[in-house]
Amino acid sequence: MTNISMPTTLAQLVERSRKLGADRSVCNWGGGNTSAKAEEFDFRGRPARILWVKGSGSDLATVTEASFTGLYLEDVLPLLERERMSDTEMVDYLAHCFSEPGRPRPSIETLLHGFRRSHISITRMPMRRITSPVQSVARHWRGTASVMT
Repeated sequence: MTNISMPTTLAQLVERSRKLGADRSVCNWGGGNTSAKAEEFDFRGRPARILWVKGSGSDLATVTEASFTGLYLEDVLPLLERERMSDTEMVDYLAHCFSEPGRPRPSIETLLHGFRRSHISITRMPMRRITSPVQSVARHWRGTASVMT
């Protein structure tokens, strides 16, 4: 009997991210963020919901598992109740939510990823010359987002 192992959520996220990043017509270098949520075990062996988010400064086309940061969703979700929070406060807060110390700083869009129920991919497309009225409207939104369930 062959032992077939299923890819982990993080391995699947790396594969999806590389596919998106490889197409430079939808994603420029360093642009975009991806995430996935998983049921895993914490360092005590207890079940925990983890949000995997691409770290800042990595390119979607060449990410590895080390490019992602796992955050405890139980610690991230209370931020929904906050009325305001500066970027610095958010970065400091999220540093306490890491499931594994030493991972890269997560994307500035981490809260968007955490508050949605699905896997998320956000890409930043390269700027192009505007040649039609439709494109002039579209130029204001340079990113694309897809929500995957």
